Amino acid sequence: MIHQPPEKLARAVDRAARLRATGVGWHEIAQELGRPVGTVRHWPFAYREHWDQLMAMYQRSIASEAASEAIGVLRVLLRSDNDRIRCDAAKKILDARGPVPPPAEAPPPTDLNRFAEYLEGLTDEDLLSVLGAKDARDPGGA
Repeated sequence: MIHQPPEKLARAVDRAARLRATGVGWHEIAQELGRPVGTVRHWPFAYREHWDQLMAMYQRSIASEAASEAIGVLRVLLRSDNDRIRCDAAKKILDARGPVPPPAEAPPPTDLNRFAEYLEGLTDEDLLSVLGAKDARDPGGA
């Protein structure tokens, strides 16, 4: 079971973890929260699992945000007058994308798909014959 901070302290611990994940130092965190430095430095030990979960969550969020900002900067560089800068920016965008997953397999054809393919494969004469029509001007067969 995870040792949670008391309810009245939970918001402060959460805020401390969020600030710490962004690189804020302990003294600044303590000042921001109006608590002694020793107290805020103790929270990662006192509430280890809870703290680790908060840090992981905030670090993922920050990394994702930073990656999005970096792609934005690279997109601006794609409009550079310098060919080398444009090429490097394009390569970095493609590298950041990661491997392209293979296309998804097509679902198996349904009876409707097979019927449509059959009809599309018919000549006009065969289609009229299937429909029972005498010619293309008389699709009702009358």
